[in-house]
Amino acid sequence: MSEQSERNAEIWSTRVQRELLALTTDNAPEQDKKETQGVLPPFMTVKDHQLDIAAGTCVVSFVVEITGKRKKRITTPKATDTIKEESAETHAEVAAPAPAPALAPVADNGGETDEKAIVTVTLDASLAKKVDGALDTAAPAYPFIPPRVLVFEGAACFPEGSTIKDGDPVAIDCDWTPSLHLSDAVLNIGLKIKESILQQEPFHPAPDSDNDPLEDMLSRASAIGDKLGRSFRGFGFKATDQKQKTKKEKEWEK
Repeated sequence: MSEQSERNAEIWSTRVQRELLALTTDNAPEQDKKETQGVLPPFMTVKDHQLDIAAGTCVVSFVVEITGKRKKRITTPKATDTIKEESAETHAEVAAPAPAPALAPVADNGGETDEKAIVTVTLDASLAKKVDGALDTAAPAYPFIPPRVLVFEGAACFPEGSTIKDGDPVAIDCDWTPSLHLSDAVLNIGLKIKESILQQEPFHPAPDSDNDPLEDMLSRASAIGDKLGRSFRGFGFKATDQKQKTKKEKEWEK
């Protein structure tokens, strides 16, 4: 293992241990708790965590609980299901309606219910692995790149029009730096979930989820470089044209 690889593994190990200690116990240093626990709002809590330094594994699950009016997500039924539903509705018109449970949410005219939506989000800040399963400590890792995030459970709570499913990845919409923490990452996702459910905005999985975060950054950097290169080449052509024009003007003056 090279010196840089050892340094990467040491930084990863120190960060994940400090952050998990601050998130899951009351014995963490005040500074660490201030950077982690103080960031999470009341509607977000730590559900579970798995940390194995030797195996390079760090996985944390958070529960996001949102209470408010929302419409239940409707999935497109199959043709056979539609026939069964229509038949059931016909019989229901004849039979007397059953009384609603005492604690059941009451739907208004818009089909909304005032109930609690629970979504479990999982953050994976584990080290990368090689094809043979061995740890790849030379590869970029947390905290230099953001953790991988997915909706583990509760995708059915999102409003109609959402394409997210349990197990789908979710994008972190912030400019990631090593100074950010796991709590910052899950807060970003938690606020997106809250806005989607309360504002009835469809929620979708991360685009191009199969792409490596480092490859995405390098791709964006390459695209910016190409644009700058074209701009500079454009300036060069303009400068050359100006020189030629100046030379012609001098010839005319003679």
